[in-house]
Amino acid sequence: MRGLVLGALSLALLSGGATLAGAETEHWLHVRVLDGEEKVSVNLPVELVATVIETAESDNFHRGRLIVEDQEFDRELVRAILQAAVESGDGEFVRVEAADGAQISVRKQKAMLLVDIDERAEDTQVRVSIPIAVVRAMLDGEGEALNIKAALDALGQHDGALVTIDDGDSTVRVWVDASMEGI
Repeated sequence: MRGLVLGALSLALLSGGATLAGAETEHWLHVRVLDGEEKVSVNLPVELVATVIETAESDNFHRGRLIVEDQEFDRELVRAILQAAVESGDGEFVRVEAADGAQISVRKQKAMLLVDIDERAEDTQVRVSIPIAVVRAMLDGEGEALNIKAALDALGQHDGALVTIDDGDSTVRVWVDASMEGI
């Protein structure tokens, strides 16, 4: 359970959103973890998440920008793939059907980038929905950096589910809306 809670909080801070200055409706980032009889609920004002992200500093994170420098991770390729996804029409970009029955799909539908992962052997489903406006804002970084702060600002203009994970025993849900308590 502790791992699920820490993972959910990390996911919340990394995928959260922020309202733009002057916006009338305050948005909230919600995380719900259900694990057997235990339930964890996290409700954070998205402005708080944005402030934390903007002030966090490390070797690869500076003033709200993620600098991708891992030798095994081609940052130019990542930016090129994200840019191509933003500019393309609707459709499926990637489909993987593994021998163990696992399936992965990455597609663009309307104004959303969708990632679905189904691991039948593990009885696990993961759904990720990212507004294209958020991806576009993320590309507004300096050099090869990804602008996480701008992505958070863009996310603050959208309501809806971001991530759902169900492994049969536990469920994690991350979403943004204008309700302090969540749906």
